Formats: sequence, structure tokens, C-alpha cells
Amino acid sequence: MMEVSALSSLRWLGRSFLCAFILAQLLFWRENPIVVGRLVMNFYWLWIIPGWFIVHRWTSDPLERFIASVPISLVLIGLGGYYLGLLGLKIGYSALVIPAAAILFGRSK
Repeated sequence: MMEVSALSSLRWLGRSFLCAFILAQLLFWRENPIVVGRLVMNFYWLWIIPGWFIVHRWTSDPLERFIASVPISLVLIGLGGYYLGLLGLKIGYSALVIPAAAILFGRSK
């Protein structure tokens, strides 16, 4: 298993964000870069970052963490939103609460 420091891991995540932003800007070339940046940031906030911090407990390889974070985040956001909706929390708040809770859970040791 390859040991990666937290700073280089965040650099890897930042570089992948920059690549995703450039690709999205090329795909949506008529859109304002701020709008495209918000789109990519929302994608990362919901589908990449929660799983990134949770997978940190099992592996430190950045590519493996990136690939595994997407399905884990999908399941976490879907099930978490469902159960928070059953508890009465509106769906607009679950997009903020669930990723933040996953990040806090992933950061705790």
C-alpha cells in the first residue's frame, strides 16, 4: 500500500477538480466560467468529496480513493436523503447536511 500524505492527497483532488473544470468548460463552451465552476463544485461536493473522506479510512492511494468515492457517495446521499426525509428534514437541506456529516465522519479517527 502506498502511503500518501494528506497534503499531496488534497493536491491530487485539486488537480482532478481542475481537470474536471477544464473538461466541463470545453463541453459547455458558451457558458460563463463561474457557472461551470459552480456546476463542477456541486458535483464534487455531492458525489466525490464525501466518499473521498470516508474511503480515507481504508486506502491512501488517490486514484483508488477517487474511483471508490463515487459509488459510496451515491449510496450515502441517496439513503441519507431518504431517511432524513422520513425524519422531516427538507430535501434542500440534506444536500448540505449529508456531505458535511460524511466529511466529519471521515476526518475523525
